[in-house]
Amino acid sequence: MITKTLDLVIGGIKARLLKYMGLAGLLFNANMITNNIWVGGLNSPRTIISEGFNTVIDLREEDASSYQSILKKHGIEYFNVRIPDGMGAPPNVLFEITKIIMKRVKDGKKILIHCNLGRGRSILVAAAYLVSKGLKPDEAIDKIKSLRSVSFLNAQQKGALYEFAKALKKYDFSRLHYSTSDPANN
Repeated sequence: MITKTLDLVIGGIKARLLKYMGLAGLLFNANMITNNIWVGGLNSPRTIISEGFNTVIDLREEDASSYQSILKKHGIEYFNVRIPDGMGAPPNVLFEITKIIMKRVKDGKKILIHCNLGRGRSILVAAAYLVSKGLKPDEAIDKIKSLRSVSFLNAQQKGALYEFAKALKKYDFSRLHYSTSDPANN
């Protein structure tokens, strides 16, 4: 119990430091999850551009029109799917985001999935993608946590991932699965 609490607190502090350093352009606040997909917190548009991203999936609720405008001027495709901070997303929202990701992966695009801190919402979406590629929810969470130490899905977000995995069994992604290779590399 104490270890989990310390992990939660220290991870939160570290995630905030990463956010501010990312906004200042001092570092890139994201981690590679697959060959095409990076997950993290907020970064400056300049950093996103210099890192060579083709697609940004922004999960914040804030008005990001100026942020979006800068990215689009540089030819970066931008999606803003507003998920409230600390919340999960219903399966239909996760399906839609997963379809966006699958198409861009098929097209060889470099994708950044981010929320504010890169701790919860972005992790949920990246985990949903990995689940759609065949990982179990806990495997997806563990894989991301091993690559992005500040990752933390709360009970509601974990519940949303499990609900997505359950609904996925009924959803026809067959047209969207472009590769049968290791989900860790797609």
